[in-house]
Amino acid sequence: MRKIVRLVARTGCRTHILHVSSGLNVDVLRRTKAEGLPVSAETCPYYLTLDCDHIPDNATAVKCCPPIRDLHEQDALWAGLADGTLDGVVTDHPRPARI
Repeated sequence: MRKIVRLVARTGCRTHILHVSSGLNVDVLRRTKAEGLPVSAETCPYYLTLDCDHIPDNATAVKCCPPIRDLHEQDALWAGLADGTLDGVVTDHPRPARI
């Protein structure tokens, strides 16, 4: 994330960060936005509602990239949404087909 921020600072290129799952990245984004750099970011519903400590072994249905993290990271994501650091909650899962 920090490398991306350095490139944004150097180029001024508007940049959108997908699937933020780490509180450390929320902190980096918060500072980046405070500097006025053109960055937006989002997280996903599963990062806000699932935590790795309650996922059974071999539960491949919840395997994703980046991985599901713990409740501490989840709290940081919620804080980032509340203060506007994260711009939204999105998913790239397809909608079910209508029959």
